[in-house]
Amino acid sequence: MKRRKKMKTRLLKLEVFGRERDTFLLPEDITQFAGMEEIGATVVAVYMRYLHDVLKQANMCSMVGFIDPATVSANSGTIADRSRLVAARLQKTDGEQIFMMPYNPGLVSLTGFCFYDFQ
Repeated sequence: MKRRKKMKTRLLKLEVFGRERDTFLLPEDITQFAGMEEIGATVVAVYMRYLHDVLKQANMCSMVGFIDPATVSANSGTIADRSRLVAARLQKTDGEQIFMMPYNPGLVSLTGFCFYDFQ
């Protein structure tokens, strides 16, 4: 009997990225993550949701904010669209957070941290 590949559905909560959406993990995503291979924005977003849950348990959510990597990756619309999404996310905060915003320009994996001062 052949084993069926199963897809896992995860809810990315409103409080994590400023908008709520479902995301899907495939067995290949888990294998790539465990094998230290190149991973996609979905895996990064699910991991960020996990980090958010850990921060929530430690009452530290007010210190760190997350920007959904799917909204800012190189193949997610124009630069202007991505810039507007980042600006909208930053405007929804109180100005006291450090933001984690993974960004992949398409060639090299980079993680950028954005510090935003509303003053």
